[in-house]
Amino acid sequence: MNHAATKDFARRCAGLLSVRGPFARLIEGYGERRQQLEMTARVAAAVAGRDDLVVEAGTGIGKTFAYLVPAVLSGRRTIISTATRHLQDQIYYKDLPVVREALGATIKAALLKGRANYLCLERLEYLTRTPTLEADAGSVELIRRWSRETDDGDVHTLKEVAEDDPTWPLVLSTPDSCLGANCPHYRPCFVAKARQRAARADLVVVNHHLLMADMALKEEGFMELLPGTDVIVVDEAHQFKGVAERNFTERLTSRRWHDLLRDCEIAAKAEKRDDTRDDARRQKCLEQCRDALGAFTRLFARLPERGPVAVLKAVKNFDERRRALADAHQALMSHLKPLRALSEHWASLWQRGAALDDDFERALGDVGDDGLVAWFSHVRRSFQLYLSPCDVSALLSEKTRLYDANWIYTSATIAVGDDFTHFRSELGLAADGAQAAFDSPFDYREQAALYLPRGLPEPNNERYTDKLLGAVEPLLAASNGRAFLLFTSHHALRHAAEWLDENTAWQLLVQGRAPKMELIRRFGDGRGRLLLGTNSFWEGVDVKGAALSCVVIDRLPFASPGDPVVQAKIARAREQERNYFVDNTLPEAVLALRQGVGRLIRDAADSGVIVIGDCRVTTRAYGRIFLDSLPPMKVFRELAPLRSYFQ
Repeated sequence: MNHAATKDFARRCAGLLSVRGPFARLIEGYGERRQQLEMTARVAAAVAGRDDLVVEAGTGIGKTFAYLVPAVLSGRRTIISTATRHLQDQIYYKDLPVVREALGATIKAALLKGRANYLCLERLEYLTRTPTLEADAGSVELIRRWSRETDDGDVHTLKEVAEDDPTWPLVLSTPDSCLGANCPHYRPCFVAKARQRAARADLVVVNHHLLMADMALKEEGFMELLPGTDVIVVDEAHQFKGVAERNFTERLTSRRWHDLLRDCEIAAKAEKRDDTRDDARRQKCLEQCRDALGAFTRLFARLPERGPVAVLKAVKNFDERRRALADAHQALMSHLKPLRALSEHWASLWQRGAALDDDFERALGDVGDDGLVAWFSHVRRSFQLYLSPCDVSALLSEKTRLYDANWIYTSATIAVGDDFTHFRSELGLAADGAQAAFDSPFDYREQAALYLPRGLPEPNNERYTDKLLGAVEPLLAASNGRAFLLFTSHHALRHAAEWLDENTAWQLLVQGRAPKMELIRRFGDGRGRLLLGTNSFWEGVDVKGAALSCVVIDRLPFASPGDPVVQAKIARAREQERNYFVDNTLPEAVLALRQGVGRLIRDAADSGVIVIGDCRVTTRAYGRIFLDSLPPMKVFRELAPLRSYFQ
């Protein structure tokens, strides 16, 4: 479009969301938001002009409509990528239908998830023929009945089988188990059909993991969907770099060995041959592999939960047990090799074994000076080995330039203060690219207060959590519970749960004691509970109304300097004569804090108190950066004036 046409398109899109537009007639109680109209106009201009754009959209703006309206009206093929499966469903099943109805649009839309969200018919048939102790017979039967009724095979629509049922891992589609076009069930395959629908659609809703997997040219890709796309909207863009780091990380897990050995046994039962010597040899190979894998796994018992691979290699008996596992695996590969010609299943198992062998060698080899860090983690008698890039910005810049599309990044938390530099640098975006920030329409000065308790010790004090909880307990009483307590570590969370159990009568909802969505559902009933969470509870949790009136944040959310990847990044920055704390640690913590604070006010009628217990926000020079990046709230150092916020 020329300049005049672009301006006209922008005005038209914004007008549709005004009080005179179709959304006001369609949605009861609709209210015009100036920030939403301005954002819509900016996005529309970027779409029409085929320009990239970074947009910070404060909570309550309605950014989903602000980018969906221009995307739908433009007629250009669009991918919408968001952070989680839950947000995908919200956009596809709730927001997009409203936009289509309001605009009278007939565009084809598709929802595409990672293959692990879909039932594999071949694995289900295999499991039906060869029951295992891991699978629940009742669950298998429920899944079989549902498989004949479902249109899309999305396993999350089958509510009768719990998400943590041990049967699911045996019947979900995985890159390792997929037989591709050689599968007997390829034509009715749910993954294949989902990708075919996406390939024909005008607008596709995906998540960051799937989008990034396609960019990384991994198997998760969706049949070269990206090259035919005109517009890519990255919603919840503050999570995009983290997803990129995970997708560009090479990963080997002990679970892959366990799954391979289990599937070898299933294949032997399903394709039974009258050869007792072959059976005995196979069983011996499987037992040797399991024993060697168990011995190697025990090396991790006295190691920290995460650390550099160099620490693992220094453990006594490492070389011996590494060779034993490699030798046992090679014996299994020798057994599988002649079986490849018997069926696609045996061929697939051999290929999985070969890939596992290569990955094991690479994970424990010498990575050299190629910008990778080798590290491990372990939990509950399982281990993971990783090769992670120290910096994904160059990779992201290279990948995004491969596609002839304009990229629009949006989130409620992009800027540090008014500065977009950190976000742009992390994603490899040009420093002088187009950007815009639109404040939340909520009145934070009237709706929210920020409480900074006096007299608390430094966060590294061994009694810090006890002192913090003692300081906020009167506030929790004033709010009648109804509070989120957000922690920066699982250790602090567990300690807080024990303290509150011993010293208060509050009913606690603690991360790890029930599924996340179940905890949020129970909290949302407004019965005055306390919800204790870390990590994932800092964002993506949306509780509106009086059920949530207080958010307590224990510490400023700095990344752990003991993390092996962070250590490698610090060393790399030092080599480049950069200050990693100023360039990375500080802005990342500011954005994480903004996410935690954002849990409180989710609606124009909400009110309440934010508590930041960490005294460094007032005693350190960098504390001002944190405070200046938060919404404009009244700040209190004493408890007494805060009671009015709970009236």
